[in-house]
Amino acid sequence: LPKMTCLLKCIPFGSPKAESSSVTATTAGADAPPTPIALGFTARQPRINSTSHPYNLNSIATASRSNMNTNSSATPNKKSSTKVKFLGGGTKKDTNVIVEGPLLDDYGHLTADEVEKRRTYSEISTTSYKASGSTGGGRQMIRLRYASCTQRGYYPDEPFKKNQDAISITQNFAGEDGDLFFAIHDGHGSDGHDCAVYARDHLPKLMTRYLRQDRAKLYKERQQGGGLGDGSSSSTGDVVPFNPKLWPMLDEDSYERVSRKAHLDCNTNMIRDMNRCKLSGTTSISAAFHDGRFIISNVGDSRAVLGTRELITTTADNNDDNYEQQQHTEWSDDYGEEKKEIEIRPLPPAHDQRSTGRLIAVPLSVDQTPWRKDERRRIKKAGGRILTIDQIEGSKPIPPETMHNEEGEEEEEDDEFGDRILGMNDDTVDIAGDPPRVWLPEEPMPGTAYTRSLGDGIAQTVGVTAEPEMVTKDITFMMGDAVGVEMDEVLVLASDGVFEFLTNQEVIDICDGAGCPMDACRKIMDQSYEKWVEYESRTDDISAIVIWMDTL
Repeated sequence: LPKMTCLLKCIPFGSPKAESSSVTATTAGADAPPTPIALGFTARQPRINSTSHPYNLNSIATASRSNMNTNSSATPNKKSSTKVKFLGGGTKKDTNVIVEGPLLDDYGHLTADEVEKRRTYSEISTTSYKASGSTGGGRQMIRLRYASCTQRGYYPDEPFKKNQDAISITQNFAGEDGDLFFAIHDGHGSDGHDCAVYARDHLPKLMTRYLRQDRAKLYKERQQGGGLGDGSSSSTGDVVPFNPKLWPMLDEDSYERVSRKAHLDCNTNMIRDMNRCKLSGTTSISAAFHDGRFIISNVGDSRAVLGTRELITTTADNNDDNYEQQQHTEWSDDYGEEKKEIEIRPLPPAHDQRSTGRLIAVPLSVDQTPWRKDERRRIKKAGGRILTIDQIEGSKPIPPETMHNEEGEEEEEDDEFGDRILGMNDDTVDIAGDPPRVWLPEEPMPGTAYTRSLGDGIAQTVGVTAEPEMVTKDITFMMGDAVGVEMDEVLVLASDGVFEFLTNQEVIDICDGAGCPMDACRKIMDQSYEKWVEYESRTDDISAIVIWMDTL
């Protein structure tokens, strides 16, 4: 960085300074000794601009079909180093053998073979699902086809760093035929991999337990009231056998209540069971299919994006005046603050003629970061500070705190960060090198660039929370001769390794041009990796789940 030089040191857990790594920052031109800044493992590294050449995606596709031992006339590759350097220096040795780093090309990037070796793909799975949101009324069976992929990132200073993304896909979720649960957990910090794996293994179990408990309780209440879970009644008082197949489905509010409880309890258990998650944690984005709809739960800055097919009409009355009614998906925050809205594109009026148009990106989650005004308010109420690294170092002035009246209302603008909600289809990506972060009131730590996560025990003392923001949506599909509608066709869950440089619409466009869910996954990874190589000297872990929804 132009203004400071950072030296990161790994401190083994169990030592007196095990709670955080130390960062020594030296301001250019300063005579004073370096001031230690404990960013912690959860603080993301500032972006380093890259002047490297655009990466050749075709070489990656070729590498996946070729053997590494095949002779090639290309420029000879080189190892990243003879002795692999770690954070804090040193080499990785296996007995007396020095383990060399991955193969790099002449530009310092991973070779196509090395990129492919870091990728893991699932199989394409297919299942039937009874959707409830048809345009012609009633329910209809649709086909869900889905696949997932993940690519381990590359950090020059940590070439053997584990993939900290963990993917979870469960069919017949919570014992209900046809229900599904998809989730991506993006770990961060020195033990982020373990935190993500913990969430992957425990969150679905907690969801299953609470779903079954609530459905069984509802069944019992209806039975005692004379109405059984299968819609019949028991006026004779006969004892009805205990049968989970008769349990009623949960409504929107009940399911969201279960998801909220499961996330909070998973977070509590993680902090209790893992001493190493004080400065490590994981984000979580999930989609649960239940009773003909799906429920998105978001903790952090991974995203869920829906691809809806826009129907282009050819009649003369297709003009802007017809687009008055807007659909919104709303949620309120945890402290009774103002409601946030995700705007879903308006439905056009009915027309006599229709044709298939573009696949439009509809955000079903937004990033939970200090860029958001409502998130900053919660952090500050809990005693935390919102500052950039430059402000913490003192190289950039800290603006005065906002004045409040007796009712606690702001009398002037909150601060210089405004109210930037990433993920709202604004065709922008987060490329700022010094974003606002969360800090303790008296110490320069932990420096998290997000405001919600699982784990992160220290950050949660100043308002970082595991409370998910949720959106529930019926699946919209066309039935019969319905016209003037939009059809849901694809749902994408992805970590911030995808959305760091790609917009929601770009990701949906990739899916629209793909031949199958796995092809979409591969192309999302290809283009995400290309952007990382263009902008940075490192690459983050990249993970995605692509779900296609087809009318039978």
